[in-house]
Formats: sequence, C-alpha cells, structure tokens
Amino acid sequence: MKNFFLFLILSVFISNSVTAQGYTIKLYQVNVQVNKDASLDITETLDVNFTESHHGIFRMIPFKYKLAALPQGSEKANRQLESNGYAHVLIEDIQVKDWNFSVSNNGSYKEIKIGSKNKYVYGQQQYVIKYKLLNAINFFNDKSELYLNIIGDKWDTDIDSVVFSVSLYDALPAAPAYFTATGYTGSRENNTTTYWTDNKILQGSTTKTLHANQGLTVGIVFPKDFLIQQNYMLRGIYWLLLPLVVLVVMFLVWYKWGKDAKLTITTEFYPPENVSPSIAGYVINDKLDRRDLTALIPYWGAGGYLQVKETQTNALMGLIKNKEYEFIKLKDIPGSAMSFEKTLFNGIFKGGNNVALSSLKNVLYKTMDKAKKELEKEVNKAAFYVKKSRGMGCLFPILGVVLLIYGIIHLLITWGYPFWFPLSLIVSGIIIIGFGIFMAKKTPKGNELYKKLAGFKEFIQSVEKERLSLFLKEDQHYFDKVLPFAIVFNVADAWKDKLKGLEVPPPSWYIGSYNGFTTSMFLNSLDHSMNEMSRSFYSAPSSSGSSGGSWSSGGGGFSGGGFGGGGGGAW
Repeated sequence: MKNFFLFLILSVFISNSVTAQGYTIKLYQVNVQVNKDASLDITETLDVNFTESHHGIFRMIPFKYKLAALPQGSEKANRQLESNGYAHVLIEDIQVKDWNFSVSNNGSYKEIKIGSKNKYVYGQQQYVIKYKLLNAINFFNDKSELYLNIIGDKWDTDIDSVVFSVSLYDALPAAPAYFTATGYTGSRENNTTTYWTDNKILQGSTTKTLHANQGLTVGIVFPKDFLIQQNYMLRGIYWLLLPLVVLVVMFLVWYKWGKDAKLTITTEFYPPENVSPSIAGYVINDKLDRRDLTALIPYWGAGGYLQVKETQTNALMGLIKNKEYEFIKLKDIPGSAMSFEKTLFNGIFKGGNNVALSSLKNVLYKTMDKAKKELEKEVNKAAFYVKKSRGMGCLFPILGVVLLIYGIIHLLITWGYPFWFPLSLIVSGIIIIGFGIFMAKKTPKGNELYKKLAGFKEFIQSVEKERLSLFLKEDQHYFDKVLPFAIVFNVADAWKDKLKGLEVPPPSWYIGSYNGFTTSMFLNSLDHSMNEMSRSFYSAPSSSGSSGGSWSSGGGGFSGGGFGGGGGGAW
C-alpha cells in the first residue's frame, strides 16, 4: 500500500510537470534527404496537443556551434565556415505549410515563429516545417559523416513518439557504420529501433518518450567521394556586383547634378569683403565644421566687439599652471549681422558682459546647435548651391549610413556567414556616403565666391615671409583680417609658421598672461585659447548551440553532439 501511494504521488508529479507548458508533442516525424552536394533537405511534421490556449509554436534551429575538444589521436574534420572554435551552418529555404510564420535570428539560433498573435489554438494541431541545411557534414581524408541531431535537446515539453528517416541520394556499396543515441546531452543510450532498406534509407522510431531537454542524434559514415564538399565561402559572391552598380550609378548622378564647373583660381591677398568667415568656411569645403563658428571670436575681436583676456593661476608651488580665458563684451554686434552670429554672440554674453570660458562648458552647446542650423539656413538663403544637389547631398549620406549600419548589424547577427551580402551593403553604403559628401554643386554665385576663397587660401599657404612682412607693415590690421579665415580654411598652423620671426603688431582684442610681447608667445597662446574655445563651446554633459563535433574520427557519438537540432516551445 505504501509503495502504491508513492507511485501515485510520483505519477501526479510527472503528469503535472509534463503539462506545465500547456502542450505536448504526440508525434514528431523527421525526414532527412542527404544530397550528393552534401546539403540536407529536412521535413519535420509535429502533431501537437495544446492543453491550454496558445498562438502556436516556435522552432529554434542553431546555426552556430561551439566545437567540442577532440579526443587525443582523433582526426579533425575539414569544415567550411569555421573560426575561433565555432562552426557555422547555413539554414535556407524555410517553409511552413498552411500557417502564418516569421523567421528571425535569435542569438545563435534561427527562430521560426508559427501562428498568429491575433488567433489562439487549442487541442490537436499539426505543423509541417521544411528547410535546407548546408555545411552540416563533416569531411575527413578518407570519409565523410553525417552527425545530426534529429531531435534537439532544447524542447521544453515531452515528445511521446519520434519517427525518422534518413534517405541517401544513392545506395551505399556496403552496410554503413552508423549509430543512434537518445536522452540528455552526452547520453549514449539508444532507445530506438532502426533498420536499413537497400543501404539507402535508414528508418527508425523511439521506444520511449523523450522528456523535456532530451534529444535524438543519428550518425552515419560515408565512403570517400560519396558526398562532394562545397565551397560555401563563395556562396553569394555575386552580391559584390552591387557595389559596382552603385558606383556607376552614383558617378552618373554626381556627374550630372553634383560636378562643379572647372574654375581658374587666381591668388587673392585679402579675404572677400562682407563675407563672414563662417560662410567662407562652409563654402570652401561644402560642409560645416566646428571651426567655422569658433573663428567668429577673432573676427569679432578685430571688429571691436569683444576682447579675450588670458589669466594664469599656479598650483603646487608653480609646478601646475592653469589658464583661464575671459570674454569681455565691448559693444553689441550690429543688427545687420547674420542670425547665427547674433545667436552665438548673445549666447556667450547671456550671463553678463564679462564671461569666463569655463562657465560656458556644458552650457553653450545648445546655442551652438542653434547657430549651426541658422548657418545652414543662411547658406541656403544666399543661393550658393543648386537646391537639388544640396538635397541629394543631404539624402545620400543618410541613405549610405543606413546601408552601412544595416550591413554591419546583418554581419553581426549572422556571425559573419554568409558575408558577401552584408559586405556588399557596407561597401555600397561607403560609396554612397562618399559621393553624397561631394554632391553639393555650386551656383555661378557660389563658384565666384569659391574662386576668391580658394585663391586667398592658396596665398596663405604659399606666401613667402618677405612678402608677408610687407603686408604686415602696410596694414597694421592685416593679421586680424587673415586669422579668422586661416582658421576656417584649416591652415592656421601654416599661417602661424609663416609669422615666426616677423614683427606682428599685438592685436588689441587679445590680452595675454605673458610678460612682454613676442610673436611666438602670442601665437602659441592664441593657438591654445582657440583649442580651448572649440572644446568648451561644443562640450555637452555626458549623459548558441553546442557541440557540432564528429563521432567517427574518435570518441564515439552521443545525444546532442551533432549539427541541427535545437528545440522550441509554445507561445
């Protein structure tokens, strides 16, 4: 009697655990077709009994496998798509008969979700899943082998019965070596009955229920050359034609709508009149850089609107020197100034007429963002560029970035295989971005301004010291006039080198912390201050499957040790 009650309690416990997921698999049929090209066509038929309402089932098939360590003396399989201790299989041509389904990558698994989120199912249901496996055969010097998890060990419910068959494209010349194993991963139990038909078809079925996380694995050895190993590295290489097509198309688009007219550049000794250095910085390279706005500081200084005062504090007995910069407002900029100039000037002096540069850190960035947008509008308003080319110049980089990011994500979620398609997207994205950067085409007005700016930039870079000395003597404000444009042209270092050893009148708008004025000290101090301004103005507050090994080369086969398998559940 005592044993009877114990048996009854265990039976209830097991029954409850079986139905805890709200479904069981009454019959799981798997048919595997082994083709001469070493591909596997697999059909799975699942008869499912839902004891609770669900939308359907999901099937998880691994495509990345961690390779187990080989036993000593074992031969390593010659596999394609293997790297860093992992083997990859390709899962293609997924079909589900008579059901809605979706396919996505979930970690190292291909997830097939079957059913509809707007519909529930109950009772007996049948699901037929078809797919193709590539690179799931192990090849050796004198043989090849199928090592396949017919039923994976990731199902979360019981499977009452499994019926399976492995059909070869042709009969084997002799009775094949094979094995079957059931149970948890690593088990060598064989709770199946199997038989061969004409050395061509292996059929079998389980003799016991497979509980949750138990599987069924089959291994078959084939003689050399019975299966032909494929070069999967070249699969999809035709996708490399895409970047070539994109390159040709983008070149034709650029040639028609983005190519600027050929211009004759003549040397200019002064910047163009009534042109803000910010506008000049934009037009010279067709884009907005940080320096285009920070260059307004010396520009305003030369105009008498502000001063920059440098102070130095010492710490640790003078071993550490800290520099601070103070902006001193002398007068308002005129009402005729461009909108971005007003925004930035008023933003700097929002807290008063004397403002420390350090107080603008993590504060002025919003003003800078607004000023950048206003500068873009001023450039559009001035009609320096053909509108259509500007639109394409904005659209193409965005499109290119989308392709680039999608390609990188695709490469990562598929673990790099197959990689020709995402690689083609990445290269195509880079090509589109590159042409997009150079797509902006200037109008005749824009070309006229560009000629003057390019000529002035060329002069700054190539002028000889003797000639520069004459300009400095003839015009005491020449340095002030050139400096903002040297900054936006990104040739300030070359300009500084030209001035070394020359007598440069100290600008009235910059008050240094040094004792006694020398050109070298002033230029070094100014260079440091401009770098600090650029940093502070823009500163913002920081806000798989397992195994995939072999069995015939050593160690023997066991449940869960092959390719395929995985598992699934209800949803």
